[in-house]
Amino acid sequence: MDGFTFQTHSVYREKNSGSLLLLVHHNPMALCSLLLNGDERGFDAAALRPVGVDQIIAMRQSGNFEELPPLPENEFIAVLHELTGHVSPDDQPFIQALIDQLEKK
Repeated sequence: MDGFTFQTHSVYREKNSGSLLLLVHHNPMALCSLLLNGDERGFDAAALRPVGVDQIIAMRQSGNFEELPPLPENEFIAVLHELTGHVSPDDQPFIQALIDQLEKK
């Protein structure tokens, strides 16, 4: 898959409440992401929810969310490290692979 890159995450702001959502695209081959709620102070890794591509498409098409720029790399790595204590054993290798990929840069 040379020449292809995967977007590791997306950040959205809910237009009505102003709350933030972080989608960690940890398993792109299964079209599954992890959704974390947050605010300007950070994201709650302990309250993550797995979401599928259909839910993400519906969210984007609803018009209720504004897509924001990605997190700075160091902030995203910190969220990933926090996630390692909360993800399922099945998701753990995917989160670790993202950490390894980003920390090699």
